[in-house]
Amino acid sequence: DERTCDLRAAQESLSASARLASLGSLVAGVAHDLNSPIGSALLTANALSERTRTLQPLLEQSKLQRSTLLAFFQDQLHSSELIERSLQRAATLLKAFKNVTADQVSDARRRFALADAVHDVVDMLGPSLRHAACKLTVRQAVDASLTLDSYPGALDQVLVNLINNAVIHGLEGREQGLIEIAAAPLEGQAGWFSLRVSDDGKGIDTATQAQVFERFFTTKRGQGGSGLGLHQVHSLVSETLGGSVNIESESNKGCSFLLRLPLHAPH
Repeated sequence: DERTCDLRAAQESLSASARLASLGSLVAGVAHDLNSPIGSALLTANALSERTRTLQPLLEQSKLQRSTLLAFFQDQLHSSELIERSLQRAATLLKAFKNVTADQVSDARRRFALADAVHDVVDMLGPSLRHAACKLTVRQAVDASLTLDSYPGALDQVLVNLINNAVIHGLEGREQGLIEIAAAPLEGQAGWFSLRVSDDGKGIDTATQAQVFERFFTTKRGQGGSGLGLHQVHSLVSETLGGSVNIESESNKGCSFLLRLPLHAPH
């Protein structure tokens, strides 16, 4: 009836808003993180230009000593290497951000390497992970042979939500934490693979596990939690990617989200 349609439209609008909010947060994080390598490259280039300007009159007046010139070449080499590393870091971050956001916006289906998709998401989340309250390590053990014919935007959003969930909920109050992403073909199930995102945080108790995928359920009510992140994970995994997601967790013993997904997503 009309009320059901209105409710469905409102729910879809909220999900879209949560997705845009997540994307906006990533934009802010990437922009903040770009300031460091670009600023470093700019300062180094300015210092190099200033040093060059001081040498020019010495050269014109034939007062340039060999030792001064050799020192300048050493500085130039060091500065050039620093500029190159800084700009390479900025380029890597921008490439990862471009890949992930382009896939999320387009929702297009294509062939892609799972390892590349995971690497791009981790690179893009680098700013927020480094600025987390605890010192984080993200390990990746993804079978390089896994090539998917699927929806990279949906998979990217699933990974973003699961990693953010681990940081915000599982590792809250920790001085350091570990997030592991692992993927491998499923034994005995041709055309399927498992993808596991786990952390060594405080875990999820049994009662909460039964509710985490429900729309609007959150343990951060009033603290910025929308309750849409894990619901979106479940929807994308089951409806778009054609798989399933389950939780393996105990209180104070970490948490794992285990996804079983087809290499070829349903059309």
